[in-house]
Amino acid sequence: MDDARLRGWVSRCAYQVSPVRRKDACAVDPGQDVCVRTIVLASLVWISIATPASARVRKPLLVAESTSLRVASWNVKRLGHGTKNLKIVADIINDFDVVAVQEVMTRAAVEALDMNLPDHKVLLTDVATPQRGSYREYFAYFYRPSRLTPVMNTFVPDPKDAFLRDPYLGCFVAVGSPMRLCLMTVHIVFGKRVAVRKTEILALDDALRWAQKADEAAAWIVLGDFNRPVDDGDSDTDPEVEWRELLDRRRLREPVVLAGRELPTTLGKSGYANSYDHIFVSIGLYGRVADAGRVDIVSEACGGSFARCRGNVSDHAPVFVEIQPWP
Repeated sequence: MDDARLRGWVSRCAYQVSPVRRKDACAVDPGQDVCVRTIVLASLVWISIATPASARVRKPLLVAESTSLRVASWNVKRLGHGTKNLKIVADIINDFDVVAVQEVMTRAAVEALDMNLPDHKVLLTDVATPQRGSYREYFAYFYRPSRLTPVMNTFVPDPKDAFLRDPYLGCFVAVGSPMRLCLMTVHIVFGKRVAVRKTEILALDDALRWAQKADEAAAWIVLGDFNRPVDDGDSDTDPEVEWRELLDRRRLREPVVLAGRELPTTLGKSGYANSYDHIFVSIGLYGRVADAGRVDIVSEACGGSFARCRGNVSDHAPVFVEIQPWP
């Protein structure tokens, strides 16, 4: 994208530095000067959480042990409602350079969590979605400013009202690298029927098409709680139809499953239950993925008790990728 076109995008969005009040507006970190609506996307490939065996139960590396960027997604289970051990939540987030967080219920809870994360800052939507009914959620990105500098964050336009919770975008520049990393986090509706989940997954096609109209030079990650496995175990629909159509339409690669079925990420009463949380990366980024997996929060943080984790931490485990930045 040339400088003149970029300036045009910036000028049309810079007025949104004040708190966001519209569903389709930008949400801006108070420390940022502008909100750039330039959305960039390369082709994507899904990183299965059923990757090498070491990723299944391994404890996340300490940040100091690696120069790679550690990116995660986590549904934290209604942050701000009910009881929550913020110290445990913060300890888990602290192991990553950026974490896309779903099911944020109150701004006060984010501020309280942020107090436990002195090395991180947060981008938080001022608008909670959906803009109908009484149930509302925020999205948030907790990021480490020593590793990443935010340059943009915004909702995906949703003129057809296809999403109950509009996907939320955040773009960052890696410190000490020309790498620009863009994330799109989603929380697909659960609903009473699988069909409503499939409908929103199919609507991601339009969301990605909108993003692809701009600069394709950035490395892209699409991540979140999709409330749907990519493979539900039926050999005749592997991956499921809604995923295959999304992957084909947006020139995405087929899911990479190296070790059987996907690793479950939701917490049941006595074990991990459903493979709902996923991470997709741009094809150009795929060769730089050093590791991918699920954080086993039950054994790592809850003494092996699924009930304790569900009650005080979350009913989802984080999923993550490690990425080697551009030199």
